[in-house]
Amino acid sequence: MLTQVVTSDANGEFTLAGDFQCPSASTLVYLTATGGNPGLPTGMTNPQLALMAALGSCGSMGSSTTINVNELTTVAAVWPLAPFMSSYSAIGSGSADAAALANGFAQAAIFADTTTGRVPGLNVPSGTTVPVEQIDTLADALASCTNSNGGVAGDGSACGMLFAAATPPGGAAPVNVIGAGTNLANNPTLDSSSIFGLVGGKSPFQPTLTSAPGSLAVQLGSPTGGLSISSSALVFPAAYLNFPSIESFTITNTSLIPSGVGSFSIVGAGAADFSLIPNFSNPGANCPGAPGLAPGETCTMLIGFTPTSSGARNATVLVGSSAANSPQSITLSGTGLAHTGSSVTLSPSSLTFSLAGVPQPVTVTNNGMTPIVIGPIMLNPSGSETNNCGSSLAAQSICTIQVEATGGAGGSQTGTLTVNDGGVPGTETVPIDVQYPSNITFYWSPIDFGNLAVGVTSPTNASNSIFSVEGAGVGPVSITGPNAADFSVQPVPRQLGDHLDTFFYVQFTPSGVGPRTATLVTNYGNIPLSGNGIPDGPSLTITPASAVVGMLGVGAQIFAPAPGLQWTNDGSVVLTSSGAITGPDASSFSLTASGNLTIAPTQSVPFTVTFTPSHVGVNTATLTVTDATSGYSKSIPLTGYGEPDAPSVTPSILSFGPTGIGVQSAAQSMTISAPGGDPVSVSPYPDSNFVVSSGTCAIETPCQISVSFKPSNTSFYSLAYTVTDLVTEESTGFNLRGSGGVGSVSLSSSSLTFAARDIATTSISQTVMLTNTGDATLTISGITFAGANIGDFPIESNTCGSTLTSGANCAIGISFDPTASGTRTAVLQIISNAASSPDIIPLSGTAN
Repeated sequence: MLTQVVTSDANGEFTLAGDFQCPSASTLVYLTATGGNPGLPTGMTNPQLALMAALGSCGSMGSSTTINVNELTTVAAVWPLAPFMSSYSAIGSGSADAAALANGFAQAAIFADTTTGRVPGLNVPSGTTVPVEQIDTLADALASCTNSNGGVAGDGSACGMLFAAATPPGGAAPVNVIGAGTNLANNPTLDSSSIFGLVGGKSPFQPTLTSAPGSLAVQLGSPTGGLSISSSALVFPAAYLNFPSIESFTITNTSLIPSGVGSFSIVGAGAADFSLIPNFSNPGANCPGAPGLAPGETCTMLIGFTPTSSGARNATVLVGSSAANSPQSITLSGTGLAHTGSSVTLSPSSLTFSLAGVPQPVTVTNNGMTPIVIGPIMLNPSGSETNNCGSSLAAQSICTIQVEATGGAGGSQTGTLTVNDGGVPGTETVPIDVQYPSNITFYWSPIDFGNLAVGVTSPTNASNSIFSVEGAGVGPVSITGPNAADFSVQPVPRQLGDHLDTFFYVQFTPSGVGPRTATLVTNYGNIPLSGNGIPDGPSLTITPASAVVGMLGVGAQIFAPAPGLQWTNDGSVVLTSSGAITGPDASSFSLTASGNLTIAPTQSVPFTVTFTPSHVGVNTATLTVTDATSGYSKSIPLTGYGEPDAPSVTPSILSFGPTGIGVQSAAQSMTISAPGGDPVSVSPYPDSNFVVSSGTCAIETPCQISVSFKPSNTSFYSLAYTVTDLVTEESTGFNLRGSGGVGSVSLSSSSLTFAARDIATTSISQTVMLTNTGDATLTISGITFAGANIGDFPIESNTCGSTLTSGANCAIGISFDPTASGTRTAVLQIISNAASSPDIIPLSGTAN
């Protein structure tokens, strides 16, 4: 953008006076400074010197802008922008990451002030802290190279030591200061002790850390509590191309209020190599959205890494939330390894299954003379596999994969066995075809009956159905295994439309206490069966084993989430059961199935828990179901969260009428109240079109906000603001609306001509009507005269004043009082904020 080369003064301060033009007001702008003489002999420069500052939107810069660039502004810019940097002169993103890039620039402004070159920056969000010592320490490490004559990695110079410590595994050494910072930001678990060792006692930026940091990340802190993330960086092991691996991080709500985990996004040059993976093995651990995590609650996110090219791969996960220090970032790094070595072959070249649960072997052969790494072995879309291949296959060796297909709907199904390895090409596949008769629907999955009293038979229900067949002939079905006699298969004919189907159900009747297992053998595959026998007598199971009912404002109501709760009689006697809720907050919960309920063995009773929090914070109680005859009981904990009330804003909407461009309207006020008189923050402001003053709101409430409107163009403006309780972090919103308008001048006469008269006599007054035909207030800054005879046309009357509202008019009375003979002329000028200003009326008259 610069129109010429600009050189800083000795303090690193650049002054740009008309040296640039903005492509648009919203264009994000950064400044990089290279070369320069950091106190070297005249004529010498440091070729590795490269510093920068993130300036934000171009529209925020004046025509004459002073920018102080140093190592502090470099750390402040590089760390949040590193995911979007391919070099110090190439920073950007695709449209999908534009919001994340803009947030990076916003964070840079929080970390350092580019007008002073100091830390912290401007507009630090309430409830957060800037890690000044961390930024100072990193800036001092960069300064060790800046304040030298340069160097390269490994040459023993200050630059050489910095560049060596900032070289990631599998990556190239940086060649300038910004490149070193980019590597450290993308790989914050690099050699922090070496980086810390570059900071000496005379380092320019203080205070610094007193010992090497555990991580080189730079994050906003949240001393009032918020979300705590278990790691600032995930480092994946080096992997061959297309080898997937998984790492995880845990999020904990350390505050005293719920915090919504709103969004996760992966940005940066290597974003395509990383992915968010749902935690299918433990779905309850997945991070939720709003209302999010209760106080003290944790959730886990899984991140996958599958390198698509060799060398260092970097990206960043951005975690958005309702916490004050949002968004937080976790850097991702890994190394892709190119495939080398001999080939691997699989045999047979395809598999065809007609039986589920019956494995078939695939032989893996290393045809070369060197060992080969064996990577992930995957089966898609369904099935299972076991193997003896290990992590490496010796030269001229084989291993075996046992593949087991799962059943499903009748007809053909296809899948693929994929073996990843370190050889060439590195991915081998075997297509799988699963064939079942078209009139068979076979449900292949292990059946576990859970607890059941000895001698009691489980009911026939859909969860125990194994297949259905159209017609009667299904072939032999048998049960084998240690406890085969405890299981049975029951065919149940069912008329469906114009044909008869037979559904087959498995039942369980434990003959002894403890685990019971068997295998169901059919013409279509084998199914594992299991259950657990419990002693004869009363027994009860409540599912799920605990219930987190919800998060609500005090007095609000919510029902237990689906699937509904139920209790099941898994004993051998009839139960006359009743449920009761006890505990410190029993009044916050109510139970729909609370009376005496007669439940036969194997039967279940659904029920619902209603939550109406009685107080702010965690509400706890215990649900207990008791048999009236035996006294047998079972309990589960109940938990809910009562949220504090949000602040209130009155009125919630302020509207401003059409207002002239650049004209500030009269102020309107809003009243904010928060529970307990808590202080609040108001964001986002400042805004160039609305002038908002929050008064004493950051200290206490109730308080008043003063708002006026100063439009920059003729657009309609609607801006949503958020009011956040600084104690509870509960928030509410209000809206400001207005439209920018322009005043317009309309005159009743285009000129005035007076009849001839004697010198020193005064005519009767002629009147000009001025009407504001625009859609905003007209500001009149002056009514003056110009021309040869301005003293001959006095203003006799003027009702216009300094402003004229839209549609209003006023009158100007002018007379003729000639001071000399002949033709006399002048021009009346009306000066205003209208686009036509000055509006003129020619005046003329003749004197005898």
